[in-house]
Amino acid sequence: MEPIKGITKTVVVAVISVLGSSGIALAQQQQPQQCKVALVNMQALTTQSDEGKAAAAKVDDYVRVWKANIDVLQAELSAAQQKLRAQQTGTLNQAADTADLNRATLDRKEAELAHVKSDAQVDVERYRYSLFAPITKPAFETAKQVASEKGINSVIDSSSPTTTAPSNGNAPNCDITAEVLKRMNAKFSPAGPAK
Repeated sequence: MEPIKGITKTVVVAVISVLGSSGIALAQQQQPQQCKVALVNMQALTTQSDEGKAAAAKVDDYVRVWKANIDVLQAELSAAQQKLRAQQTGTLNQAADTADLNRATLDRKEAELAHVKSDAQVDVERYRYSLFAPITKPAFETAKQVASEKGINSVIDSSSPTTTAPSNGNAPNCDITAEVLKRMNAKFSPAGPAK
């Protein structure tokens, strides 16, 4: 009977080994994977951060100035169009009210308005870029720092239309936008960026 006892011990040890390694493999499968790539919404960071909100308010003020100028030109053009129509229908005293008003004058006013609108659009975009570009670099640097602290080597801008977010398998949510936004707001002061 002793040989059977030896075989029994061997089988029991083998079964325990198999069960033990299966348990380890099962435990490893149940643990969530670590993120390989961190996702950050740069657009949200630049527009929702305190610094971004302050920049947006400046852009809004700048747009209001341009809009006021355009509204004046638009009112002048509308008045000229009404006078020209009245002149053509004979309801105005032509000598007093429309001495210099003709179709060429109206065309010049329309061209001037179109030119000012185009200039305004370009100027506002330049101004917007000058305010938001300085926010983007520190936001990305902060995102890289947060990712590094989490043991993640890569950061991808999830707001970019050309970016496809990689699959992180069964890893937890790898979006670090909220944490980056929190840190950016902690560094910002209305008088200027904190150093």
